[in-house]
Amino acid sequence: MTVVAQDSCRVVLPSSAAAASHARRRLTGHLRACGVVDTAVEDAAVVVSELVTNAVRHAARGADAMVQVEWSLTVTRLRLQVSNVARATRRPLHEHEAVGGRGLSIVAALSETWSLEHADGGTTVTACLCVA
Repeated sequence: MTVVAQDSCRVVLPSSAAAASHARRRLTGHLRACGVVDTAVEDAAVVVSELVTNAVRHAARGADAMVQVEWSLTVTRLRLQVSNVARATRRPLHEHEAVGGRGLSIVAALSETWSLEHADGGTTVTACLCVA
């Protein structure tokens, strides 16, 4: 199958435990509707889950705390961007015995490129994946 459309989407979600699954469903449904191959859809699902989970974990707390998920799709590339409002900067856990802290390593392994930007009290992570 080939990607049949160039498209973009923006989803703003409450910063909650359900945010990752909601973002994953929206993204994978969109990618499948555009004809993206299953392996690329699966990789994108893992990446968006990791990014949204991190965004929720490190976001501000409260009823108005939100996570923004954006993606744009071209014939060969998917660009994912997840933003939050940070409550504090935390050092990532990379110890062998750590339960968490491997999310960005997974993102790096599945993405062509990725970047992290701290600005105005929030964090945005961008990942680009090949879909062709």
